Amino acid sequence: MRKSFTGIIGLLFLFSMFAIGCGDNNNPGTLLTGTITIDPEPNDINAPWVVMGPSGFNQSGSGDATLEDVTAGEYSLTWGDVSGWTAPSSAPVTLALVADATLQFTGTYIDRFPFPDTADNLMTNFKNAYVEMNVGEYSNVLHSDFIFVFADWSDVAPPSGIYTREEDLQSTTNMFSGDQGQSPDGQPIPAVRDIAFQQLVRLTEWEDVPETHPYFPGASRALYDVLVVFNLVNEGWITITVDTQQLFYVKAVAEEEKDGDIQQHFYLIGQQDLDGKSAVLSFASNEDMSWSIVKALYL
Repeated sequence: MRKSFTGIIGLLFLFSMFAIGCGDNNNPGTLLTGTITIDPEPNDINAPWVVMGPSGFNQSGSGDATLEDVTAGEYSLTWGDVSGWTAPSSAPVTLALVADATLQFTGTYIDRFPFPDTADNLMTNFKNAYVEMNVGEYSNVLHSDFIFVFADWSDVAPPSGIYTREEDLQSTTNMFSGDQGQSPDGQPIPAVRDIAFQQLVRLTEWEDVPETHPYFPGASRALYDVLVVFNLVNEGWITITVDTQQLFYVKAVAEEEKDGDIQQHFYLIGQQDLDGKSAVLSFASNEDMSWSIVKALYL
């Protein structure tokens, strides 16, 4: 009896030592874990994300987050889309999580419509409103007295030679909404599918406009080199290309913010087309049109 009891005690001791060994972090049988933190900026946009990792790990969320007790290994994070913002990366970001450590994913979203406290910020908003075909943001760009000035000798210009803010917004709304346009002789023009700015380069410094100017006295203006492609829905009209120079006129308005501070806010008060291409000739080759013609097509 004594010998059997002693043997049992010995087996129990060996089993307990084996169990202790299995609990050691250096033992392959131990589940090694760590912590993942996710920190997108700015906080108030609550940016979405998806994290994928070992053994089918897949978790989504938004804003700041901490994922605890996750298995060590490689993890990939994909930043989600936020309207009006550019994500930190369009491709997944892959990092390695080490046991008993913290892995941090950080990323800063860039505002595609920054506050227009400078004329250049305003022009960024102008371009991005076209690229995103966002009529609300485009409307925010325009001053209440905005006018579009047709090129001299333009054969699509109204008798006044200008579009008012309301007329310009109507044309832009039709275009951004995917409505068909119409040529001067009544032929339907396919809807715009998307818009690509290949160039919007300021060629001059912003300068004061003389008080004797017929449209924009007291404003500031700059000359821009423009190359913009309007991709159309119908394959028969693949693109409309506008390759030209434009004068843009801006006006700074002192406005009170929510916190009571006064901040300078720039608005676009005018756009002047300098390209007097003939609509008749342009329709023979839709690759080469003026901005005036494009405006007239969708009003």
